Amino acid sequence: MLASSTDQQSGTLKENILHLPGGVSVRTIDEGHGPLLLLLHGNPDNADEWRTLIGLLKSKFRCIAPDLPGYGYPGRTYPLPAH
Repeated sequence: MLASSTDQQSGTLKENILHLPGGVSVRTIDEGHGPLLLLLHGNPDNADEWRTLIGLLKSKFRCIAPDLPGYGYPGRTYPLPAH
């Protein structure tokens, strides 16, 4: 569930910070138009692993690649809230 987002530009791809319920925030790359492709990275990668592929597919697909909570750039990683 999307509580709010902040648009940022990183290179030529659009980034959003999604603020989810429970205090979790995640960065996503969201580009293109058409049928949706959700691109999930592995461990210990981040959404940037998909940049080249998104560049190739964004003319035919809407590509969304999130940083899973706890992953991403140092200083830009959004950990899960403490319980």
